[in-house]
Amino acid sequence: MPSLTKEVSLGYWKLRFQVTENSTSVANNTSNVGYSATLISTGGTAQYNGAGEIHIYINGAHVLAKAVNINVMTNGGSQSLGSGTTTVGHDADGSKNVSVSATYKQVGTAYYLPKGGTVSGTLKLTDIPRATDITVDISNGTTLGNSITIKGTPNVSSFSHKIAYSLNNGDPVDIKTIDSGATSISEAWAIPTSLASSITESDLATLNLILYTYNGSTLIGSKQTSITVKIPESYVPTIGTISISEAVSSIASKFGKYVAEKSQLKFNISASGSNGSAIASCTTNIDKKSYTGQSFTTDVINGPLTNSDTIDIEYTVTVTDSRGRTASKTGAVSILTYYKPMFSMFSVQRANSSYTVDENSGTYALFRYTYDISKLDNKNTASMIIKYKATDAASWTTLNTVTSSPYTAINTEYHGGNIFDATKEYEVMIGLKDYFMSDYIYAYAHVNSTYTLINWANSGKAMSLFKQSDLNLSGSETDAVKSAYENWFEVHGDSYFSEMPNVMEDSSKTSSEISAHNTKLNNANKGTPLDKYILNKFHPIGCLYLSTNNVNPGDLFGGSWVSYGEGRVLIGAGTGTDANGKQMTFTAGATGGEYSHQLTVNEMPSHNHSPSSTGKVQVANLGGGSYVVADLSQKGNTNWAYKTASTGGNQSHNNMMPYIGGYIWRRVA
Repeated sequence: MPSLTKEVSLGYWKLRFQVTENSTSVANNTSNVGYSATLISTGGTAQYNGAGEIHIYINGAHVLAKAVNINVMTNGGSQSLGSGTTTVGHDADGSKNVSVSATYKQVGTAYYLPKGGTVSGTLKLTDIPRATDITVDISNGTTLGNSITIKGTPNVSSFSHKIAYSLNNGDPVDIKTIDSGATSISEAWAIPTSLASSITESDLATLNLILYTYNGSTLIGSKQTSITVKIPESYVPTIGTISISEAVSSIASKFGKYVAEKSQLKFNISASGSNGSAIASCTTNIDKKSYTGQSFTTDVINGPLTNSDTIDIEYTVTVTDSRGRTASKTGAVSILTYYKPMFSMFSVQRANSSYTVDENSGTYALFRYTYDISKLDNKNTASMIIKYKATDAASWTTLNTVTSSPYTAINTEYHGGNIFDATKEYEVMIGLKDYFMSDYIYAYAHVNSTYTLINWANSGKAMSLFKQSDLNLSGSETDAVKSAYENWFEVHGDSYFSEMPNVMEDSSKTSSEISAHNTKLNNANKGTPLDKYILNKFHPIGCLYLSTNNVNPGDLFGGSWVSYGEGRVLIGAGTGTDANGKQMTFTAGATGGEYSHQLTVNEMPSHNHSPSSTGKVQVANLGGGSYVVADLSQKGNTNWAYKTASTGGNQSHNNMMPYIGGYIWRRVA
C-alpha cells in the first residue's frame, strides 16, 4: 500500500507526519487512510513542559484538531501528537491523488518549546478497478456478417454495462445493455452488413468496440478494443447493360450491321458499385486496343483476317469501384468481313469475230478476269469499268461500265468487240470499286500487234518479226504512196519494227488529213527498236526477274527495274488452306508471315505433368542450403501436395523455312 512521510523543523524540535493507505473497497470505490503526527526532540538539553496544538488535513478534510502538552525529554526523545484513520473516495475511474498536511501551533512561550510549522504532501492511492475490461473473440472472422463474441468480467457484480461500437472513430452506436448482477459478459454479435455503406473507399475499416460500466446511472468508465473488419468478397461492382451502336451513320443506314475496317463502335456501359461503393474506372479491351470510360467510340474496327462472311470480335469490360474491387464482363460483336475488291487474274487477247483466240490477225478483244468483292450481306455495291487505248494514244476510251457487277467473277469472259487495229499495240485496264470507294482500282494488260514470226514486206525493203509488216503493199499503190514508204525507211533504217499505219488513199479524206498522216509517217521517232520490242514481249512492266548475280536487269535488257521482295519469299496469289482447315487469301503485292514466333498457351499441345508416385522431389530452393521438398509417396493424400518444377526459356522460336538467297527484280517502266 502507498505511504507518505514528511518532516519539518520546529526549532529544537521537528514534526514528523506520516500518511498510509491501509485498505481499499472496490465496491465503494474508497480507501481507508491512516495518519499520525509525532514530535521529536533535536536539542542537546532537556526541554521544558509547554502547551501546543496539532491540526491534520486529509483530502481537504480537517480530520484532527488537538491541544497537546509537551513533556520534558532529552535529545532524541519523541511524543505522539495524535493519529487516526479516515475514508477517502476515489474518482469515478478508480484513481485518486490525496492532498495531506499537518500543522503544529505554539501555545506556550518558553524558549525551548516547539515553534509553529506545517508539513504537506500528496499521496497517490491505489487505482481501484472500475470499468470492466473488454476482449473480443474473432475466431469466426471479421468480415461483415460474421459473428464475434464480446467478453468482459465485471469488477463489481452490481455494476451494469452497455456495449457499443464506432466505425473509423465515428460516433458510438449502441449494441446492447447488460443489467447489473452479471458476473461475466459474453455477447455474440453479428457485424452488420449495413456498415458497408460507410466503408466505400477501401475494403477494410477499423471497428472500435466499447464497453461502458455504470454504477446505477453513474458512468464509472469505459474500455475499448479495435478490430479490422472487411467487406465481403461478394460485394463487387455490377456491370449492367452494354449498349453498342454504329458510330458511322452511313454504314448503319446502308448495311444495318458492322463492317470490318470501316465501322466504329459506340459503347455505353451501365455499371454500379455494391453496398455504397462507386464506380472509379471502366476499361474496355476490343480489337487489341484499350478504351477508358463508360461511354466512348472506338477506332475503326479491323478484326482478324478470315474468309468467313462474318467474324465475332470479342470485348472485355472491366470496372473498378472505389474499394478497388473489380468485375468483368465479356461479349462479342458480329461484324461483316470486308476486303477491298481484288483481281487475281486479268488477261486480254486478240480474237476473231467468233471470239476464238487469234494472235496472228485478230482484231476483236477477248477479256478474261477473276475478281472478288466483299458481299457484306449482299448489300455492297459493285461497279466495273473497262478502258483501252493504243499505246501511243494520249487518252483512254471507255469500252464498258457495269454499275451492278456480281460480287465474284471466276474466269469470266467479256467480248469487247472489234476494237483493235492489227498493226497497233494497246494498253487495256479493268477497274473495280464498291460502296466505300470513290475511285476504281485497276488491273492492266498489254496487247501486242498481230503476231507473225517473220513477215517480209512485199516491197522487199523491210521485214517484221513477231508481227505483221506495215509494208504489205498490194502492188496497186500509186507512185506517191510507194515513195512515202521508201522515204520512211531512208530515215529509220530497217532495224525497226514498223508501226506506222498504211498511207491514206481514201477519197473521203481531206487534203489536210492526208497531209497530217504523211507528216506522221516521216516522224523520226516512229517505230520500235528491236531490243525494246523483245524486252516488252518477254519482260513486260510488272514482271519479275530472278538471278544469283546482283546485276540490275536494266543494264542487261533496258527498262527500269527495282529490287523486289527483299528478305521475303514469294507465294502464289490466290487462296490456300492451312493445317486447321482455315482458308487464306493471298493478294499480289500483299505481305505477311513472321520470322520468329512465341507460342501462346492456346498454341501449345495439350499436355500434363505427372511426377513419379514414389520418392521425393525438390520443388523450391530457398537459398542458404534450404529446400522445399514434396513427398511423392503421399500422392492421393489430401493433406499433402506436390508439383513439378517449371522449365523453359520463354523465347520465340525460329519460324523460317529452309531458304537460299538470290536477287529479285521487278520491272516498273
